[in-house]
Amino acid sequence: MTCQQVTELATDYALGALSPWRWLRFQLHVTLVCPNCRRYLRQLRATTALLGKLPREGIPPELLARLHLDQS
Repeated sequence: MTCQQVTELATDYALGALSPWRWLRFQLHVTLVCPNCRRYLRQLRATTALLGKLPREGIPPELLARLHLDQS
């Protein structure tokens, strides 16, 4: 597996959506082959964790009115 393939598959990996063969190839590359991809994966996990801590904000009523959306 190449570094480009790792970056393209990182989201699927995080979601557990890789086939067993791709998962194994991904793991081998990240674990045994490439320190840069290990670092990338750590950064991706850290970013995801931080984003998960952000408060969810609703859409302001004035924006809903401009978009002609129903608030219900």
